[in-house]
Amino acid sequence: GTPLMEVAQSISSRLAREALAARVDGRLMDLNRPLEKDASVQFLTFEHEEGRQVYRHSTAHVMAQAVQRLFPGTRLAIGPAIADGFYYDFDPQEPFTPEDLAKIEKEMEAIIKADLPFERFELSRPEALAFFRDAGQKYKVELIEDLPPDVPLSCYRQGEFVDLCMGPHVPSTGRLKSVKLLNLAGAYW
Repeated sequence: GTPLMEVAQSISSRLAREALAARVDGRLMDLNRPLEKDASVQFLTFEHEEGRQVYRHSTAHVMAQAVQRLFPGTRLAIGPAIADGFYYDFDPQEPFTPEDLAKIEKEMEAIIKADLPFERFELSRPEALAFFRDAGQKYKVELIEDLPPDVPLSCYRQGEFVDLCMGPHVPSTGRLKSVKLLNLAGAYW
């Protein structure tokens, strides 16, 4: 029942500051998750490729939250980490402009400064479908409908923002130190 962050802290305060996620018996997990049994645990920092992927994926969620704040009604698709950064597929009511990037980046900085915890929770398939339908997130509904019925559906919340996601994520938005949005591109669902 001990959260992984407490385990990291018991090893060293530096590890607790630098750890982004953990590999528990081969499975990536958030540091906020409790250990359920004796396990092999490896803490991941930005020095590990998997740690960088968790960092970048968490940054994509912050970008989605910033877009939702600035451009309400924008539909969300997916937001993965990639080799040198991250992206998120959006379906805005009006196309984004290059000038919007600076606004989004500034809002991301505010979200990072707020140091919002990434909170994982699970929903049943009917609950998840209802939640995302009510939110007008048709692409999330489509993703849920395409998943096998036995796949657990997890979501992450940071502040007012909730997204369908398998995770893991960094403990809080404050762990993200710098962001730079470089370009816009078109995508087709």
